[in-house]
Amino acid sequence: HVAFAMHEELGLAVTVLRYFGGYGDFQHKGWLGGPQSVFMERAFEGLPLPVHGDGLQRRTFTHADDLVDGTVRALFSDRAVGELYNVGGAAEYT
Repeated sequence: HVAFAMHEELGLAVTVLRYFGGYGDFQHKGWLGGPQSVFMERAFEGLPLPVHGDGLQRRTFTHADDLVDGTVRALFSDRAVGELYNVGGAAEYT
């Protein structure tokens, strides 16, 4: 909200990006890397995946290369100024 206020009141060129389910090389394998890190690490080890609640929560997974691509596209797009974009994968998983 502060960024958008600065855009509106001061004309500052602002774009807000929200990343979803990012994963990639060198990512922390515990909860510091997010739930996707824990899911992948446990799957590789053949352990059960942690399920919270009823398990129907939906998530996307987005590789770091795609997050960088979305960031660069927004950075060089005049149409992105003053906008908010969700950057994430297209497929959802429960």
